[in-house]
Amino acid sequence: MSSQAVNRPTDTAVKEADVNAKLQLYGIYTAFANGKVPSNKQIDVALNSALASRPLSSPSKKLSPEGQKLVGDLRTAIEQAKILLLTKNH
Repeated sequence: MSSQAVNRPTDTAVKEADVNAKLQLYGIYTAFANGKVPSNKQIDVALNSALASRPLSSPSKKLSPEGQKLVGDLRTAIEQAKILLLTKNH
């Protein structure tokens, strides 16, 4: 009575986006592990991607007010880190 639907993604585009995001994170980890640092453009792209991610761009309405504030504070911290890194490294 096994269902093969469990083993197949329902939306291959979502699956591919998830795989690509995980591969990107692995690539970043590997680069740091090998002593390499990202360029300003790579930092900008990574931080913009984080800010555009669904959890940060439109947090769940199920979050408590404290959770909503935490997400807002995290967005602010990422934006400020981006400004700091890009102006310092310019």
